[in-house]
Amino acid sequence: MSDQSSPTPQSASLLQRTAQVTGLLVVAGLGGLLANILGLRAPWFFGALLAAMAGAMMLPRRIRPQSVPPRGLVRAFVALLAVLFGSRLAAGLPPDLAAWVPSLAAVVVFVFAAQMLGYLFFSRIGGLDAATAWLSATPGGLMESAAQGESAGADQAQIALLHFLRVMILVIGLPLAFSLWFGATPQAPGRLIPSAASASLTEMAAVLLTVLISFVLARKLPVPGVGLILPFLAGAALTSAGVLGDARMPMALAAAQIMLGTSLGTRFATLRPAAVWHTARLALAHTALLICVALVFAGVLWVFGGPPVWLSLLILSPAGIAEMAVIGLSLGADPVFIIAHHALRMGVALLLLPLVFHRIVPASAPR
Repeated sequence: MSDQSSPTPQSASLLQRTAQVTGLLVVAGLGGLLANILGLRAPWFFGALLAAMAGAMMLPRRIRPQSVPPRGLVRAFVALLAVLFGSRLAAGLPPDLAAWVPSLAAVVVFVFAAQMLGYLFFSRIGGLDAATAWLSATPGGLMESAAQGESAGADQAQIALLHFLRVMILVIGLPLAFSLWFGATPQAPGRLIPSAASASLTEMAAVLLTVLISFVLARKLPVPGVGLILPFLAGAALTSAGVLGDARMPMALAAAQIMLGTSLGTRFATLRPAAVWHTARLALAHTALLICVALVFAGVLWVFGGPPVWLSLLILSPAGIAEMAVIGLSLGADPVFIIAHHALRMGVALLLLPLVFHRIVPASAPR
C-alpha cells in the first residue's frame, strides 16, 4: 500500500521552487541593504538585482529557471509600486502643464530618431535582416516587439534578447553612473533604511485593496502597460479623494524594488553565455548609441531652459517605466514626471512605430 502522506512530484517541485525564490529574495534584500549602506543610487532595486543575479548563478543551471519569481507575483509588486507613485500625482503635477510640453515633445522625436538609428545600426552593422533589425531597435515593448516578429518573419529570440539586454545594461549602468555623478549624499531620497510607521492601517488597507483590484482588472485588459498605468491612476484617484493623504509606505516601496530587482536578476542568470555573447556586444553598442543620442537631446533641452541633463537622460532612456521611476526616486526626482514621459514613449513605440514599420519594411516577412 502506498503512503498517502508522501508528497507528489508536483508538490515537491512547488516546495523546491518556493524555497529557491524565498532564499533568493532574502539574498536580494541583503544586497539592497548593502547597496544602501554603500550609498548607491536606487539601492533596494540595484543591490537586489546584482545579489539575486549572483545567487541564481551559483545554482545548477538546470534549476535556475525555478529561481525566477512567478510572473503574477512580480506584476502584483509592480502594481504596488504604481499605486505608491500614483499617490503622488495630485501634488506632482505642475500648476502649468505647459512646462512639460518641450520635454514631452522631445520624447516623441527621440523615439523616432532612436528607432531609425537603431534600425540602421542593426541592419548595416549588426547584419540582422530588416524585420529583426527594426523590431530589435524599437525603444520599448519587449513582449510586443517579439510577438510582432512572429507575423513579420523575424527572429523572435534575437529580438527578445536584444531588448532584455538593453534594459539590463541601462538599469545596471544608470544607477552606477549617477552614483559616480552625484556621489553619496546621506539624505538622498530612497537611500534611508525604510520606516514601518509612515502610513495608517486604513491607508495600507486601501493601497493593498487597490493593488488587488487593479491587478485583477489589468489581467483582463489586453492593453500594453495597463498593469502599471491602471494602478498608477487608481493611486492618484485615492489621493485626490483624500483616502491616502500624504501617506508614504517606505517598507512597501523597498519590498517592491527588491522583488523587481530579483525578477530581472534571476531572469538574466537563466541565459546561456554562448547564446548571449554575440548579442550582448550588439546590445552594448546599441545602448551606447542610444545614450549618446539621449545626451544630445538632453543638452538641447537644458540649453533652452528644460530639465537638467541627468533628468532628461532618465526620461529618454528606453528601459522599464517602473525601473526608471525607482532610479529617479533615489535622485529626488518626481516619479510622476518620469512615468508620464515613459508612458508617452511606450505609447509612441507601440502605437505609431508599427505603422511606420509596414511602410519601411514591407517585404521582410516571408509570403
